[in-house]
Amino acid sequence: MEKCCGRCALVVATLLLCCVGPARAGDELLTGDMIQLTRQLLGVRSRDATIDLGAGPGSADDPTIAGGSLRVLSIEGDVFDRTYPLFATGWRALRRRGSVYGYVFRGAEPIRRVQVKQGKGLRVFGKGSGLGHTLGGNPTPVRVVLTLGRQQYCMSFGGTVEFTSGVHYLARDAAAPDLCPLP
Repeated sequence: MEKCCGRCALVVATLLLCCVGPARAGDELLTGDMIQLTRQLLGVRSRDATIDLGAGPGSADDPTIAGGSLRVLSIEGDVFDRTYPLFATGWRALRRRGSVYGYVFRGAEPIRRVQVKQGKGLRVFGKGSGLGHTLGGNPTPVRVVLTLGRQQYCMSFGGTVEFTSGVHYLARDAAAPDLCPLP
């Protein structure tokens, strides 16, 4: 019986390590201002001033070359783990006086707009039936990972939460996470 309990503990520990891991060199652990989820809406905002553009334009971190993805997941309540591709063709560089200070993505449903500005923050807007959040149970915490090339921006939303089952989830003022979810 003791061997079974020991093995069970090892299995649980292994499963937990599959969900989160230590931050990699390309990971930015960000504070989150707000996340809003409904069945057909996704909004994310961070005004974390530490946001940078990784290795910058022309590098493996440049989404106009490497593309990106947006992952939204929760392992509580309404369990979901969705990754949305953000193809390189949808990205363009934001320039001021010849220098790149950010990137913007425009796409079709479900992720329609993503904006990342160095030292300013990021915003995500999605709309449509392809989002896949039923909100059958409170999903706190909701983790968000925006990947641009090799650069990952990681947030974990809990903080101040408003939740209406099946209708609405809103979380504000989230501290930066200690860990970034593994791919």
